Amino acid sequence: MDGNSSDEDIISIDGPLVHTDDDVDAAWKFLVRTPAIMEKQAKARDAKEKRVAKRKAAGDNDTIQKGPFSLPVSEPYSALLSAIATELPCRKEHINESKIVWKPKKTKNAEELPLSKAAGYKAMLDEMKDKAEGSRQVLLYMPAPAKPMDDQTPWETDGNPEPSFDYSELEPTLPSDSLIAQKQLLNKATKNERAKLEEKYPVGYYPQFPDLHVYHDPSTGFYYELNTMRSGVWASAMAQGKTDKNTPPVSKIFDQPTPAIPAIPTAPAVAGSSLSITDLLFASLLSQPGSGSLAALIPGLNPVPSAAPAPVLPANSAPHSHSAPSSPVKRHTVSLAQFAENYNLEDGDAELLMEATLDEELKKIGFTFFSWKHIHNANVRFKADLAAGINGGLFWSAHDPL
Repeated sequence: MDGNSSDEDIISIDGPLVHTDDDVDAAWKFLVRTPAIMEKQAKARDAKEKRVAKRKAAGDNDTIQKGPFSLPVSEPYSALLSAIATELPCRKEHINESKIVWKPKKTKNAEELPLSKAAGYKAMLDEMKDKAEGSRQVLLYMPAPAKPMDDQTPWETDGNPEPSFDYSELEPTLPSDSLIAQKQLLNKATKNERAKLEEKYPVGYYPQFPDLHVYHDPSTGFYYELNTMRSGVWASAMAQGKTDKNTPPVSKIFDQPTPAIPAIPTAPAVAGSSLSITDLLFASLLSQPGSGSLAALIPGLNPVPSAAPAPVLPANSAPHSHSAPSSPVKRHTVSLAQFAENYNLEDGDAELLMEATLDEELKKIGFTFFSWKHIHNANVRFKADLAAGINGGLFWSAHDPL
């Protein structure tokens, strides 16, 4: 070189020039450095060392290890890609070839070199040939393979499962792109636990909630809809071993002050018009002699008695006194009109009583449940009054006693 040349013009070559005549693709292998390039590379190394030190100080681990595997030096570059795809596993076309770097395993602080596809693979093999037999080991570094855009249909894979890289191994260090991605990762991780909850609490398990997954807390009486949030929190706790499918985790969304569904209300004092068939059957039994105690079996329909009623005697039978009152009670005959007036029976009900001659007819001539209940209670009160000497000892006997 000319003695007047500046430092930037000086080219230094590290190592001997190597030429292989027996290779069709013969090439020169050398490393060219100028002072400017060397300074730039030194800064890059310093920055990399700082990043590595920072990761170690934080305890981060942004890599996972696969392999090892061996490959004959006679194998082409495509064989290396196939071996990598098998180890990961993934499809070969999902490997990011341009990002693969390598360095010798035995050499500490060795610089990572780009594999650069086929050309870099050849350079790596050439360098390893000069190493001792026990030192011909390299470390390959690469980013995670690309995720497939869509799943192949079964006939495209001959029924065999498609090789799939386990991205969950990188989840702790790969930041999620959005909240939706985090939710998808959580759902995937708790898929089995969610299935157990859906099996334990199926839709319609509680008839009052036919379209919902519902959990009932027996200790508080509250019902909770197992929506996406509640089932997700519960499934996550199950996956961590903190609870099981029978007991929800300790969480604000399962606290009593914020129930998803209020507890089922108790039966109203008056049943209104929504009587069940069982209630109607009991109503028909109330027309039978000796049915005073049956009314207590229908919740909310039995009024508080004004006094303890005397037992209702069978039809056409003389009264038997096992525990006789202080003064004998005599049988009295009164008119239906007088009975209806004293005990506030409605005219329509009184007219129906005039038409009735037998108990069976009482069931057929059109009494409503509450009308007949009112008549029955009036008769009970009348008998109590009779025993107490009220109303002049009146007793209705137009036909048979009620």
